[in-house]
Amino acid sequence: MLEWPIRRAWRARVALATVGSNPTLSAGRNKKQASTRNEVNKEVIKAVHDQDVEKLFERLGILRKLKEGKLKCKFCKATITSENLHSLFPQSGAIKVVCDKIECVKELSNLLREGKISL
Repeated sequence: MLEWPIRRAWRARVALATVGSNPTLSAGRNKKQASTRNEVNKEVIKAVHDQDVEKLFERLGILRKLKEGKLKCKFCKATITSENLHSLFPQSGAIKVVCDKIECVKELSNLLREGKISL
């Protein structure tokens, strides 16, 4: 699966209390508080399953470059393969790709944090 550059800690969704084998949200908190808590933790994650990567790359017009070994990492200029691909993102009307080297992932994270690119 393609991983998107911002990895967030997954927060477990567990019942606040249980009574016997019947989970309940009424132990010490009301349902409105529990509902608000769950809504705050929701995030949209954009991802592509491994089996759909070729379709995505074809749609973006970069599949041929990938297969010919002409797709390069934006930061280190390493050749991108299906094994070392970390992320892709739009910039200046083009699709940029990032390899899985930690230095390149950090550079991508910096661009996102500074607001120079967005996903």
